[in-house]
Amino acid sequence: MNALVRAWLAVALILGLVAYGGAGDLVRPLLAIAVAIALIPAVINLRPQMRPPPLAWIAALFLPLITIATVQVLPLGWHHPWVEGDLALLGTVHPTWSIDPAASSEALVWLVTLAALALVVCVIARGDRVRGLADALVAVTATSALLGLCLALTAAPWPSDTQVNRVRGPFIYPNHAAAFWAACLPLAALLAHRRGGALRWGAVVVLALAILLSGSRGGILVAGVVMLPLAISLLPRQRRWWWAGAGTFLIAGWLWIIGLNEIADRFERLRGDDGVTLSGRLTIWEAAWPVITAAGALGSGGGTTIAAFRRSGDTHFADLLVNHLHSDPLEWWLEYGWFGLLVAAFAIASALLRLRPQPSPLQDPARRPLIVGAALGLLILALHGCGDFIWHSPAVAVTGVLLLCILALSGREPQPAPSARVRIRFAGAAMIGLLLLGIGPSWRWNVSEDLARDVERLVVARRSANLPLSGAEVLERAQATPPASVRLAVTQAWLARAAGDHAGARRALDAAGRLAPGDAAAWAERALLAASTRDADHMATAIRRALAWAPTWPDLQRTALQLVADHDRLALPAEQTRAIVETVLTVDRPQPAWFFPLAAGIMGVDTLAARLDRSGPRLAISAEDWLARQGPLAEWQAMRRKTAPPSLRLPAGLALAHDRLLGAHAWEPLIPVGVEERRALAEQLSAAGLPLPTALIDSLQRDGPPWRRWARPIDLLDGATRTELALLLRSDLHRGWARAWVDRISLANRAFSGDQAVVTRDSEPSLLACLAGVHPQHAAPVGLDAALSQRAKILLARWQEWEWQ
Repeated sequence: MNALVRAWLAVALILGLVAYGGAGDLVRPLLAIAVAIALIPAVINLRPQMRPPPLAWIAALFLPLITIATVQVLPLGWHHPWVEGDLALLGTVHPTWSIDPAASSEALVWLVTLAALALVVCVIARGDRVRGLADALVAVTATSALLGLCLALTAAPWPSDTQVNRVRGPFIYPNHAAAFWAACLPLAALLAHRRGGALRWGAVVVLALAILLSGSRGGILVAGVVMLPLAISLLPRQRRWWWAGAGTFLIAGWLWIIGLNEIADRFERLRGDDGVTLSGRLTIWEAAWPVITAAGALGSGGGTTIAAFRRSGDTHFADLLVNHLHSDPLEWWLEYGWFGLLVAAFAIASALLRLRPQPSPLQDPARRPLIVGAALGLLILALHGCGDFIWHSPAVAVTGVLLLCILALSGREPQPAPSARVRIRFAGAAMIGLLLLGIGPSWRWNVSEDLARDVERLVVARRSANLPLSGAEVLERAQATPPASVRLAVTQAWLARAAGDHAGARRALDAAGRLAPGDAAAWAERALLAASTRDADHMATAIRRALAWAPTWPDLQRTALQLVADHDRLALPAEQTRAIVETVLTVDRPQPAWFFPLAAGIMGVDTLAARLDRSGPRLAISAEDWLARQGPLAEWQAMRRKTAPPSLRLPAGLALAHDRLLGAHAWEPLIPVGVEERRALAEQLSAAGLPLPTALIDSLQRDGPPWRRWARPIDLLDGATRTELALLLRSDLHRGWARAWVDRISLANRAFSGDQAVVTRDSEPSLLACLAGVHPQHAAPVGLDAALSQRAKILLARWQEWEWQ
């Protein structure tokens, strides 16, 4: 029976690892089911003469953690102070402490799953079977590393199509893969040194190479620091330092020959413009610190890092989804509070005290490699977790539990206890009961999260392809599934509002309020629903609550500003709207065209122009059109210098004299400008929608015909203008620019005569802009076929931003 249990559990854990390193759909509830099934025969099949394995460390480690997590989700009639304002507006009660009880319950079930896994492994792997457990763990880890090397060498787009050249095995995140391999590297090295064999030493080489080529800086540094003393101790005692120096020289030479420029570049990114930033981790920690200290003694609840971190108002990562703080201790502190952190420290210290190896196993040559290898692997995971969120990976967490089991089973002798079988069965029955109670809610929560994610991906894909949203099977399933997570409830509200079902949207938002009253996305959806029913008071209230939970979330800012711009500027207090605009301007993120007139009306044109002059390049590029039309010319000139090199974004002719041409003083070109260059400058300024300086207009007037005609804008949509230009250019057809204008006139005449064949993908963009009605100087064409105008607009879309100039 135990052999069947071991096979069942091994298959379940391996399949969980293959499913994106444990990050696949429903992996956590499926592992909980597998552990519960394995636990039942394991505890029933206990024999009376069994010598019990050490199990006190499981209670010492997991019982305090499970207790603090349970306190957050029990309906004790209290709630976190952060949701006080939300509950008052919603008129509901929130009997649990966590700001998202469903997510916290799922985290609690995962803690119980890990504790049950530790129990069942200790029961079925006691005695000499612990060696088989260690060998199996090393074999699975080495196979995963070998798979990662093959995937990287072939640049296979699995498990995702990003970072295909980094070795990561079945993991989405290379840092998790490096932590997984590094945790088993000391055990593999010690077993290979103890037992020998080409396969065992090959596993060590594969694991070390996979860690190096994963590009995980934390994994490389931590594994190197821990493995260096171990590697030296494994060298022959005679001439040990000679062997160490020769090995170091050979390895360094080999690394220099193969070249690791990409990995070296990753280490260089640990510094930023402001000094050492650890790739932005210090910025995240600095922004999260006020939220961590404000979370209280019991924190915000397990699994609530995203919702809690968004309250920080951090702008450095506003255009990124910061779903982890890249520090497991800080995340635990945020989610479980300073009291939960003390509880965790006490639990870990108590477990380590009970796991300390006894003298006799530590002196046993067969058990010493298991003890030292497991202890060093746990040390690597502990150090790596301080700078990343590796313990959130199910595969890494399971590996840590298995290493704890190896350390417990190999470091302490089993003691005879007549009543041990009864105690183990009682503990097993308690674990099975907890899992049976929690698997259902955990399963429903994961299904809800996966459905909401699938709907979001479908919406993005269909919108990018300009396809309708109706008819998809995932939409029907999402609408028919009772929401167990606030994410699905908000998705259902969005789908109902998009279909015009306001009653259905309200029902979904009521469910969201019961699940997590302080969710920012739910409040944003309430604002959109209130706007669609023209309820300005509820819209303003919802926007204020949404911004209280996520003041710098770009999507929320855009929604709030769009509602203010489309409906009533008084819907939000003036200081609140100004605060939103100020926050948006601190983030280097492109903004839509309607944002800048709204911001100018609140801040003033000069103030906005000065702020844009200090903005990042992406925001500046999106503001160029507004500056060209409304802002000072000097500010536009400074913006054009900053956003991109002149050879790429500034018209070639305009680059010759724009410093003096757009200045406030008289026009004195730095280099001689001929008559054709002056005409080209005027043409390019007009195409950009910019006014011509007076000095340039005067010069063109003095140049005579046909040059003087470019002293004022040219409207190809006007028939009289086309006739005038055709007459002026008859004698200048030997000039290339004159022939180009004649071709434009001819094409415009044919277009107005109804010839749609003239509008092709090779047509000049400036002409397409005229025909499409989006030219900066001209209104929409009158008398032109609507289908032809629409065709011109579609073809014009291929010319992005200012490329056509």
